[in-house]
Amino acid sequence: MPIYDLSYRHWEGPLHGAERRWLVIAEAGIRLLLSYKKFVFLLMLSWVPFFVQAFLLYMIMVKGASMGFEIGAAFFQNAFAVQMFPLVLVTIYAGSGLISSDLAANALPLYFARPITRRDYILGKLAVIGFFLTLVFLLPVLLLFVFAVGVSSDLAFLKANFWLILPILAYGLLVVAMTSLFIVGLSSTSRSGRVVGVAFIAVTLFSTMIGNLLNLVLRNHQVLALSLGHNLVRLSDFFFMQESGLRIHPMVSLAVAGLVMTWSLWTLNRRIRPVEVVA
Repeated sequence: MPIYDLSYRHWEGPLHGAERRWLVIAEAGIRLLLSYKKFVFLLMLSWVPFFVQAFLLYMIMVKGASMGFEIGAAFFQNAFAVQMFPLVLVTIYAGSGLISSDLAANALPLYFARPITRRDYILGKLAVIGFFLTLVFLLPVLLLFVFAVGVSSDLAFLKANFWLILPILAYGLLVVAMTSLFIVGLSSTSRSGRVVGVAFIAVTLFSTMIGNLLNLVLRNHQVLALSLGHNLVRLSDFFFMQESGLRIHPMVSLAVAGLVMTWSLWTLNRRIRPVEVVA
């Protein structure tokens, strides 16, 4: 009968600092979502607008075709508007179950039984949805700008539009951060990913409906600040220095975005606990 050594064995693998623990959760979540063929297909569809706009850009800048618009700030602002629909679809698919599935499976104690803190857990989940939202929202517009610089015959386009890199990054990162925090915060409030997805759509649409209704009744554009969609449009006009048809102060819209992110962080801090208390 063989005798096995059951004494303690020292770890002989590489050692990593505590600041990288959240990457384990992020990597696992990204790999899991990429294993779903439907989600990969959705990601591929999300890039169709990029190729259409890249073709239009090429025809205008290289072939000299007349499309009724110029390649400038308004073009890249519109590129973000086009990517907004894929952003919503990917948010619902990838973000709704990030935490709700763990709550349904009572998996939080398993996470925190390991050397993982609440901060690591939340950062890991945010990194998952943030990665995919950056992939379908910010990256296509950023690559459009790089493509425009690449196909331009001289440095005239870059000299006239180099400043656009700042609003592209600022607006793109703001929308990705706010949306990521909001969907992850919502995901921590329910054990059902479907409920979270419906809640995300309901809040987005309901806020727009309320804003439009109050605007019709009160004839005051300031009430449109209650709409998440209108605030994003106003911030887009602000960042890209375009004349806005919405009479909402951009700082008000920025404050609304800050409130959404603050609520999300507060909810995550309240809902995610190493030990779940059962009444």
